[in-house]
Amino acid sequence: MQTVGRVIQEQKNYYLVDIAEENPVRAVLKGIAKNKQKRIAVGDFAQVETFDGIADNAIIRGICERKNFLTKPLIANIDNIFFINCLTNPTLDLSYIDKFLFCASVKNIHTTLIFNKTDILSEEELDKLKILAKIYTKIGYKVLLTSKNDEKSIAEISAAAQDKVSVFAGQSGVGKSSLMQILLPDKYFAVQELSRALLRGKNTTSHTSLLQLSNGGFVADTPGFSVFEMPRILPQLVASHWSDFAEVLQKKPCRFSNCRHKNEPDCSVKSAVESQEISESRYKNYLSIFNEMSENCERKT
Repeated sequence: MQTVGRVIQEQKNYYLVDIAEENPVRAVLKGIAKNKQKRIAVGDFAQVETFDGIADNAIIRGICERKNFLTKPLIANIDNIFFINCLTNPTLDLSYIDKFLFCASVKNIHTTLIFNKTDILSEEELDKLKILAKIYTKIGYKVLLTSKNDEKSIAEISAAAQDKVSVFAGQSGVGKSSLMQILLPDKYFAVQELSRALLRGKNTTSHTSLLQLSNGGFVADTPGFSVFEMPRILPQLVASHWSDFAEVLQKKPCRFSNCRHKNEPDCSVKSAVESQEISESRYKNYLSIFNEMSENCERKT
């Protein structure tokens, strides 16, 4: 019998595939499919053939088209990334946030922005965080202010993960593992030391796997994931991944259709920055990524 299931774990010689039965089946690649198939990712939807009378055994005949995927960690068909940050311990870095959101947009992965450890903040710091959170709420991101001791905020994370495949990401020390531990109390997650290595994540597991939540969702067991590798796109496409720019340009386009929003006259984006409709930090971070993509293009020519 042939069916479609989700790959939830990779082992040395087989894959565990969830086919909506009581237990996942062990599946292997054989024959032509093995020769043609690129490396299978956790999260892939696999066409599997099961056999009556042969318990816990199946053959993978093919992999369905992915809607998105990451390479580090290798995982496909992600519904949501919980991107976790803190105002302090470690200190909030807005350029890191905007770079991550840009990468997620290029990868076509929905992102929920979490500001964690609110329980250690003073009232003044909490007010500052709420102002920063509004920047991202205004441009369409779901933003949660959380603490591992706050049952309401934990319930919000759980609800956002329901029936979805989710990944937790963020710098070391922001509380990814602690939050995952609450959602999955039967699983142990090692807590990592703080790190400022923003462009790489350290995996604490040798194999990525999907762990099932009680509400039907899955969480990827990759608590060390920090950030994507920077994508390489044309510089003129960077602005399309800034949703606050799109909103402004829909109301009033720039004078030039190919405006880069840098030095051109009658630029609606720059005007919106001056009027504080677009935050100055977001604009500066756009320029930084635009320049990086421009330099990449120049190196290729």
